[in-house]
Amino acid sequence: MIKIYSCIKSLGLFQRKTRYGLIFIATAVLIGAVCLKAALPDLTNIKNRLTITTYDRQKTKVYRTLCPWTTDFVMSKDLPRHVIGAIIVSEDSTFFKHKGIDWHEIKEAFKKNLKEKRYARGASTITQQVVKNAFLTKEKTLYRKIIEVITALKMERILSKQEILDYYINLIELGPGIYGIHDGALYYFKRKPKDLTPYQAALLAYFIPNPKKYGGSYLSNKYSKFRNERVKKIILEMTRQGYLEQ
Repeated sequence: MIKIYSCIKSLGLFQRKTRYGLIFIATAVLIGAVCLKAALPDLTNIKNRLTITTYDRQKTKVYRTLCPWTTDFVMSKDLPRHVIGAIIVSEDSTFFKHKGIDWHEIKEAFKKNLKEKRYARGASTITQQVVKNAFLTKEKTLYRKIIEVITALKMERILSKQEILDYYINLIELGPGIYGIHDGALYYFKRKPKDLTPYQAALLAYFIPNPKKYGGSYLSNKYSKFRNERVKKIILEMTRQGYLEQ
């Protein structure tokens, strides 16, 4: 015990300046933790409803409440396997395996962004996207990302994978003023989500990262080599993961 005390004392940890520094750091960490906890979204009623901020075609803000018990709410279990598969392989291929965060994707995204010195690759899971679209702004800051990660981990403990997926397919933006797979399927293909073909499902999944740009290009019949290659890749991955037969 005496040896340990002597070692700590030799490092100067009991010096006045060092003590003040440690107190300052501890206080800053405590204040930061309190502020972070206060900033975390309230998930108390998450099983019953979710309110999201949307924008109509005139860019007017509209608050929309999603409730699993309403008739206009699309349940993932009622959709063909290839429709859900297109979204999974496109947005979060390990959705049913992770607990809210895909640490491998985060590492790969960090390496790519660091190499290119720009935000070239994201790593958000479907759970994180639900958190971001329902509770947070779209600003790309470290503070917002920390809140997003913590809330996603918490959400996975409250909701089942199916419940999270249900919310996701009902809130995703698929075009100007178009939110949710029901409106997206009707807007682009004049049909219900359960009637989408594998190709149409892959197209909707392709629109998700940039719906205004990609969806607009599709509607204007502009040829896109990138779109063709991306949709083909989604369909091949759907087949590989068993969401679509050969």
